[in-house]
Amino acid sequence: MNKRRAIIPWIAGLAALLLVSAADAAPELYDDAELSADTGRLAARTEFLLESGLRDFMTAEERLATDGVEVVHPLRGAGPLAFKFVPIAGEAPVIVAPAATLRFVEDLSTAYAFRALHRLSLEPVDEYLAMLKHRPERFPGARPPPPLPALGVPPRIWETDKAVDDLSLRFRNTAWAFLLAHELGHLRLGHAERPASAADSQSREEAADAFAVDLLSRSDTIPMGAILWLQASAGYQPSRADFASDAAYENWLRTEASHPVNGARLRHLGRLMRDEARRAADPNAAETLDFIAARLEAIGAIVEDPEMQSYLRRCADTRAPEDLTRREDRACR
Repeated sequence: MNKRRAIIPWIAGLAALLLVSAADAAPELYDDAELSADTGRLAARTEFLLESGLRDFMTAEERLATDGVEVVHPLRGAGPLAFKFVPIAGEAPVIVAPAATLRFVEDLSTAYAFRALHRLSLEPVDEYLAMLKHRPERFPGARPPPPLPALGVPPRIWETDKAVDDLSLRFRNTAWAFLLAHELGHLRLGHAERPASAADSQSREEAADAFAVDLLSRSDTIPMGAILWLQASAGYQPSRADFASDAAYENWLRTEASHPVNGARLRHLGRLMRDEARRAADPNAAETLDFIAARLEAIGAIVEDPEMQSYLRRCADTRAPEDLTRREDRACR
């Protein structure tokens, strides 16, 4: 075993502990045996997306800048949304994509597709994320279930409902592709050194987002799944309602937040999507990109609205777990 192969498991494990999350003790949605059995499938699919969905559309300069990067898959990271690139001194960097994160995105994609196609309320998706963030102990046994059982999705729905399978795969694949392209953007743009400040880090996030949107446009990939990823991240990460005042929130953004999914970042992504829509030759693609832009802007407004965030916190406090499987919209008490 060469030196690089020997240190990757250690680096991946360390990185998983250091990844940004909303809490130090994140809820575990999947057991180790389940994740271990599924890691090979998840790794094969992400490798395919990396090589055929992204590298094939890179310029020679971009391929050179990202040459040698590996994607590693520890079972879990610090929370269900952990995903990051980690530079290794003297070696090519790795992208840490925990199996639990990939499964969470996949399951959330399936749950959203099932509920949307069957005209069920989509409110439980945000409420589920709020419960994971604020009150995971309210689930039976004080252990939150994964998205599929939590949101009332029949077991192995992808085998019996082709429409759900097709739509969920579109969500999942484009979400994973956006994440991989974003991390490749950090490599291409030379973001290996520690950022000088929170503002520097946030600027890098926006630059990596721009690289991802541009790269995906070259492959004619419309990143519908990015909406779900960013919606989940916005629901799980700190928001305005987690702080006592606007000033405290702004101070956190200015001094501590390194990878926030905040209004500024979401509006920036919305502008990127609208720019792509104006350039699109296909009217259907342009319409979809404008829809994505509007959704991202709406999520950004929710993140910055303390009343809405407080409402979701109240849902986490009062909603019974079984209510997440309901068919209709229903206000929280």
